[in-house]
Amino acid sequence: MKDVPFSITLSLHMPHAPMTPTKPYYGMYPAKDMTPPVSINDDMSHSPYAKANGRTGMPEYSDPEKIKYMIS
Repeated sequence: MKDVPFSITLSLHMPHAPMTPTKPYYGMYPAKDMTPPVSINDDMSHSPYAKANGRTGMPEYSDPEKIKYMIS
């Protein structure tokens, strides 16, 4: 297979709610105990990737309570 065409694609999408893991992981870390990352306030205005894809600001990921839920 060394001399035949090869292609691989990895498509990573941003996290999105709801994210519901299976037990025993679901509920291990209550959202109220989570601390949102410092980067929650970063508008990504200096990110060439974000600019190229029109993703600066991302208000859907700026709500601290939603972020706490997503990382719990």
